[in-house]
Amino acid sequence: MRGCASDLGKYLGPHYRVSGTFMPGLRLQNITKLARNEIAGFSKEDTVIIWGGSNDVNRNESMKGLVNLNEFVDQRNNINIMIVNIPHRHDLLATSCINKEAENFNKKLQKIMKYKDNVRILNYKTTREDFTQHGLHLKATVKAKAAKLMSQNLSPLPENKNKHPITLKWITTLQDGFH
Repeated sequence: MRGCASDLGKYLGPHYRVSGTFMPGLRLQNITKLARNEIAGFSKEDTVIIWGGSNDVNRNESMKGLVNLNEFVDQRNNINIMIVNIPHRHDLLATSCINKEAENFNKKLQKIMKYKDNVRILNYKTTREDFTQHGLHLKATVKAKAAKLMSQNLSPLPENKNKHPITLKWITTLQDGFH
């Protein structure tokens, strides 16, 4: 999102190095492909924020976008990744197929990334007032709020998310005559 990197840098302060790449019109396949080169030297100390997918949803290719994100995350378990959900389109009817598809994309994204230790999903909710007059682009003040929310969620990710638990049967043994 244009302008978010500079806002994020202001919120994080001088001890962080922030850079951003704005790629309008690209799908997640293109974004993740370009990001591979830019983050080749990153480590567990670094976080990549991906805010995209609207163009995949608009082209009815949301499953391709989810597959690309999943592959990107699986190949980057040595870095932290924050993925921002796809916002509701306020230039369209609430019941439009694109808004329904964005909602489905976000649900599937949550499900796919749930057990990935290096991923955090930022569920950024918007209202019609957050957008410019035509309803497609976020206002600058809202982008700044999003950057602040990102900065607040950049704390270290937990070492181990709740993996699928393995339930063991409790076995009582008798030792030395005690019950």
